[in-house]
Amino acid sequence: MLKRIFILCSLLLCITACNDPIAGQPFFDRITAMEKSIKEEEWEISKKQWKEFNSHYKDNTWKLQLIGDENEYEGVHESLLRLEAAINQHDSTQALIELANIKAYLEQIYSM
Repeated sequence: MLKRIFILCSLLLCITACNDPIAGQPFFDRITAMEKSIKEEEWEISKKQWKEFNSHYKDNTWKLQLIGDENEYEGVHESLLRLEAAINQHDSTQALIELANIKAYLEQIYSM
């Protein structure tokens, strides 16, 4: 009985001690870097960062599917496509809006 209580307390401690999103930080770091390059209108850098972000997204889509809702990870995908178009058109306003959408979707996914 004492062993079960100890295990339960240990699990509870682990669950409540985890404040940071699991594996989400690389997404948020890339978003911050893209925001900076878009605000400075460095379009070639933005295109490169978009490709890296998209590749990272594709590699981790299965994880997002496990922890998120279909609308959330599909929303990320759609916003990524609109972000690519905005970067290609050198439209900083629309690009920043799409980055904000992507960030909001990812925050929803990782808020569990």
